[in-house]
Amino acid sequence: MSAFDNVEFIKASAGSGKTYRLMERVEELVIGEKIPVSSIMATTFTVKAANELKSRIRRKLIEANRIQEAQQVDNSLIGTVDSVCGRILSDYAIDAGESPSMMVLPEENVREFFFRALRETISARQDVIVPLGERLGFDADGWVSVLRDLIDGARSNALRGDDLEIAKKDSIDIAKQIYDGTDESLTLEGFKENLAPNMKAIKEIARDFDRDPASAGGNHGTGLCGFCAAAAEYEGAAWKELLGLSKKRPGARQTDKPELRAALLELWQSLGKRLLHSKALQQDVVSYITELFDLAQEGMEKFQAYKSEFGLVDFVDQEMKVLDLLNSPQGAELRSAIKERVKVVMVDEFQDTSPLQLAIFLKLNELVGRSVWVGDPKQSIYSFRGADPTFMGQIMKGVDAADQARVATGEKRLVSSLPYSWRSRKNLIEFSNEVFTRAFPGIPKHDVELKLAPPEDVKQERQGGRIRVWEKMADYRYSGEALIADLAARVKRMFEGEAPHLGKYRDLAILLRTNKECFKMSLALQREGLPVSVGGGELKKDPIACLGMCAYRRAFSLKDTVAAEILRRYIQGGDLDAVDD
Repeated sequence: MSAFDNVEFIKASAGSGKTYRLMERVEELVIGEKIPVSSIMATTFTVKAANELKSRIRRKLIEANRIQEAQQVDNSLIGTVDSVCGRILSDYAIDAGESPSMMVLPEENVREFFFRALRETISARQDVIVPLGERLGFDADGWVSVLRDLIDGARSNALRGDDLEIAKKDSIDIAKQIYDGTDESLTLEGFKENLAPNMKAIKEIARDFDRDPASAGGNHGTGLCGFCAAAAEYEGAAWKELLGLSKKRPGARQTDKPELRAALLELWQSLGKRLLHSKALQQDVVSYITELFDLAQEGMEKFQAYKSEFGLVDFVDQEMKVLDLLNSPQGAELRSAIKERVKVVMVDEFQDTSPLQLAIFLKLNELVGRSVWVGDPKQSIYSFRGADPTFMGQIMKGVDAADQARVATGEKRLVSSLPYSWRSRKNLIEFSNEVFTRAFPGIPKHDVELKLAPPEDVKQERQGGRIRVWEKMADYRYSGEALIADLAARVKRMFEGEAPHLGKYRDLAILLRTNKECFKMSLALQREGLPVSVGGGELKKDPIACLGMCAYRRAFSLKDTVAAEILRRYIQGGDLDAVDD
């Protein structure tokens, strides 16, 4: 027996008609097999998708003259994972040890409550962990983000106190394998002392660094001048400094200081061999891991207590409480009700499933005996919700193995792929096939590639499609600003004749990773004289709006040092990255 027995999995790439196929599958269940809509539990990733699914089911029921059932769709167990878990907890709150009128903390407020709950803990441990983090290359507040990610990861994997202790031990063991600690003499301060005898000569060369033609085109360059420029700035405060020095060989160019070069070359070679073996580095890494895991355990307890004080639960709490009910004696009534009521469990956007949610889906499959999961393993991207491409790969191995075992016994195959793209043109499909088959070598080729959708008239409409690849010059080092400026200039050249098929400015859309990059691109396009419209994003997250708010805050209160610091950094550097979103 496999945990994935009775799981029908539909692999659906982007544009392959996933939503249409999901609706078809629901219609086959509701109309064809006459399963009442109240007996279908269906989860989606977004509220919008859940409402769309309900709307389509309602329409199909009306078309089938099942009016009374259509009126009950809104009361069905169809919604996001969180809303379905909320319904279950509301109905079985007493069994879960919760109030039936529990309040759910909106996801956008979780971060605020998290920092409120941990304010005292964070303040009390800063003197220990901040210096550790800075030595390891994190900024003063970077460790707080790492702590939050650790707690989020623990919760989305349903880890508790004892589990975190095991994870801490495993993390330390892995760290000790990487940093074996066999060299007790290499320390941050000790290397500074090693440089001291030659520091006068090093600084002399560093001062001449800008006039060294060999150093042009890069930070600190290469060769003797580049090494000396970096060494002159070495303060012995962070391992990142040593790592940087280990990558700058005091090169073999001719110099009037051969003895200095020979001494520094010997020091550099020794550093490269010894860095990962430093006992001091190992101790810092192990101490950092220990502090973070101890803080995570304490933080989870305080965060939970803080929410309980206000009678709140968040989405992860709901999921954990449902999983506890599904596995505990207190949940016997719930398990019995699910087995009696639910005939099939459907999961949309399965690739964004977290380990905690998978545990719930597997338990439901065990109880109900029939599941339909729809998703694209290649799109497992929502890491902030616990999704993980490696984790998804392991799930797919289990699903495929169970399906192969089923076929071997003469049963019907339950794993299928949607083979056609209904969205793109021929050249684009071929291009994406070429890219993705190489990007996902562990996935069978037939599960990655898409074909141009039939029928013939659609094929004719979707022939062609233009692809243009812009490659940076081999010796050009892009900064973020330079890249965006270069892209804007190339876009202008397209409208000046390089791309005659672009008739109007609205014919072109530009996709970037972040709202901040979109804003910077809009400025670059405007500088090129091109009209531009930027969509999406909240006003409060716009860097200019944030800058304005900081100015208002500082004008309102001279004690607002955070606003003052952001304004100072922006005024001095003129960089919107100084604005903390």
